[in-house]
Amino acid sequence: MRAVSADHVAGRSGAADTVVVKLDLAFFAPDDVLATRLYNDLVNTLEEADWCAGASRCATRVLDDGSGIWTDGFTVRVAPGEVAEVSRDVREPTDVEVRLRLAAQADGASIGQIDTLSASRVPSKGVQDLEYKVKPTERRGGFSWARILRFLSEVENDELRLVCTSIKLSPGAKLKPSETPDPDDWTFEADVTLRRAAR
Repeated sequence: MRAVSADHVAGRSGAADTVVVKLDLAFFAPDDVLATRLYNDLVNTLEEADWCAGASRCATRVLDDGSGIWTDGFTVRVAPGEVAEVSRDVREPTDVEVRLRLAAQADGASIGQIDTLSASRVPSKGVQDLEYKVKPTERRGGFSWARILRFLSEVENDELRLVCTSIKLSPGAKLKPSETPDPDDWTFEADVTLRRAAR
């Protein structure tokens, strides 16, 4: 995986919510034929999963050195389980920003300083979504997936009922499709949402 992003998409007219995951992928193999088989195996495996609402087959290109194939924007639609409940006990939006900053400092996360940008919207009558864009102040990366996951689990493991509705993971350094990202050098941008009763 060279890059990944995921976005929550609210269902319309009674349809279920989904999560759209986009992946930039490289498949390494002795030749492009075997790499293409690996790619097809991945798509077939995903399409057979109960939680998969669809996987796209997009254009692939051969790596410069012939050691496989790569593709950008491979898309998987995921049908998640429960929809977040409406939280009625949040005091002020500043509580959320405090929670986000505490999560960034949690043991196992150590994200450091984060920048937040908040917005409010009313998706339906009586419901208000407080949405926060979150990204590390340090833009160069240097975070492992484990640290990012720890941060997000700290964000969601709280009485405020925050939900990460979108995440974009990118390698800390710009890479060619044939280059493998350092597993400990990633950066991220996340959208975190608090759904509450409208005031």
